[in-house]
Amino acid sequence: MAQLNSPVDYHEALAKIASGITQLITEPRGSSKPFPQQYWMEMYTLVFKICSNTEDPRPRELYTDVSALLERHCQGFRQMLERLQLQDLLPAYLRIFERFFTGMENVAGILNYLNRWWIKSQCALPNFDAHAAGVFSVELLPYVIWYDELYTPLREGIFAAMMDCVSQTRQEATFVRGRPLLAAHDGTFSQLRSAVDSYVKLEENLRKLPKPAGHGTDDGGRP
Repeated sequence: MAQLNSPVDYHEALAKIASGITQLITEPRGSSKPFPQQYWMEMYTLVFKICSNTEDPRPRELYTDVSALLERHCQGFRQMLERLQLQDLLPAYLRIFERFFTGMENVAGILNYLNRWWIKSQCALPNFDAHAAGVFSVELLPYVIWYDELYTPLREGIFAAMMDCVSQTRQEATFVRGRPLLAAHDGTFSQLRSAVDSYVKLEENLRKLPKPAGHGTDDGGRP
């Protein structure tokens, strides 16, 4: 594991951190810590060293590069989803949603020092506007990027897929005394419920964002 007081090459460190983040947000859900403990701590230590290096601190660069990495992944997810048929869109979207945000919970741990030191210091600056600066906590950053790069461009398609799911759910329902009784293992109903849960999760976290300067709401026009 890298020693706290040893020098670090930013580009080599970033490559390791980016590789770990990519694995966390793209691979199927598994262990809460899918890396060996040594590798996990190495990435955390690299983040610490990048931010605290007295000769060449690069927290801003790290934040910018991680943000760009997440944007590229969300753009790639979107391009993949755009090629799908309507009936395949919703289940694929939900799988990616779960992997991405489950992974980002672990990424927040890796980037903890960046969050509680550099980002916190930026937020404490006089007249700081998170929206203008594009600086958000590592817990909220993925929701901002997901909304801008993936959800918004696909919103109409996702809504259409949900309505198609509602139609299928009605068709598959069993009626008892004129009232629908859903089957115990109704897959389309489960998908619809998961879609609603994903929307609620996205909305709840976007509402945690600080108010944009000069705006009366805290969601910047987001859902």
